[in-house]
Amino acid sequence: MNNFTLYGEDELLEMLSEGNHKAFKELYNRYWRSLLNHAAGTLQSQSEGEEIVQEIFVDLWNKREGLQIRNLPSYLHTLVRNRCISFIRSKAVERKYQEYYKNLLYKRQQAMVNNSTFTEAQKAFEEELQKLPEKTQMIFKLSNYDGLSVEEIAKQFHCSKKAVEYHLTKSKSFLKAGLRGDMLRE
Repeated sequence: MNNFTLYGEDELLEMLSEGNHKAFKELYNRYWRSLLNHAAGTLQSQSEGEEIVQEIFVDLWNKREGLQIRNLPSYLHTLVRNRCISFIRSKAVERKYQEYYKNLLYKRQQAMVNNSTFTEAQKAFEEELQKLPEKTQMIFKLSNYDGLSVEEIAKQFHCSKKAVEYHLTKSKSFLKAGLRGDMLRE
């Protein structure tokens, strides 16, 4: 039988576990739209929904040999729900870090203005920033100095949004620790 649309889910999953690309394509064609509607509706973002669906199908292919799925639609929609929850949580953490960082910078700037040490603190901040890897520095500057979004930075660096978010989180935690250390030494 060459027409994969005639196969049932169990047969397609069996062929998928054997590495059959056409079976994978058929499963993708059957489910991508409903998964995208689910993800995009939950996240209120078409592009982020697309990224989640893509990740799910990449994982499905990568884990094909060990999968034991009884109800594929339920399995896939559960993955979408869980990925959306994780995404929303990571965004909340990112916003929390950004708010904390802005407040920390504001407090630090106020203290420096009051103590006439703004240039010293700016120098200390730049020194801490220089300790980061070059790519992380560039991503931090594009986000915080130039105001580019995560998606714009990802396009510029030809990487995923998760990679950009990783660099931003890494830089903010590093700078936060470094600035806190400076404040404690004073």
